Amino acid sequence: MQGKCYIDEESGMLCVTLEKKIELPKNKKVLVPQICTECGTTEWITIDTTEKNPD
Repeated sequence: MQGKCYIDEESGMLCVTLEKKIELPKNKKVLVPQICTECGTTEWITIDTTEKNPD
């Protein structure tokens, strides 16, 4: 499952909410946590949302 990261305002800690689908900003490289809901293992992946111009 993908996660969406945010900073908790009270504790200042990095937190993650599990999302079925997240909206990604366009023309950015976004670091997204992939979290196993069975064991809690987290793998960070980079998703490139930049549009590629065909030459």
